[in-house]
Amino acid sequence: MLRPIESFAPVARLRREHFVSTHPHPFLVHASGALTRLDPSRRDELTTDRLMVEKPRAALQDAMLVAPVVARDIDAGRVTIGVATACDIVLDDASVSKRHAYFTENNGIWLLTDADSSAGTLINNQPLSPNAARELASGDRIALGYVELTFLLPEGFHELVHGLFGAA
Repeated sequence: MLRPIESFAPVARLRREHFVSTHPHPFLVHASGALTRLDPSRRDELTTDRLMVEKPRAALQDAMLVAPVVARDIDAGRVTIGVATACDIVLDDASVSKRHAYFTENNGIWLLTDADSSAGTLINNQPLSPNAARELASGDRIALGYVELTFLLPEGFHELVHGLFGAA
């Protein structure tokens, strides 16, 4: 589940090395305001007829939401993302598929695979073919349906929260 970036304010003053050692996983940052809520009764349905609406744009810091890229089951080998409550990262947005995509990591290299979603997945505005993995770099822009996220490795996320909250 996405949570406000303010929840990371307490760690903003940590030295980068300490932050990375205690938060060794990547993060997804959503900076475009509120998500388009999905009717809870349809959350676990695989549908393609969801309405897409324009999302409100708020001030950057107030609108930033964050999700650590971490699997609930460390033995699963992948981090799932979608609208289904069983996903590791739940995006409550009408444009996202039940199980939209998943992340895998191999020797420090992170990959994203589209799980044959109905609305598709883009990385840096380039379509990701269904069931094909693509390597990610810190700062890559990911679009799942109409949800835009930025993929940040721990060092990049530390720089972001330190810039927002570290000087306070």
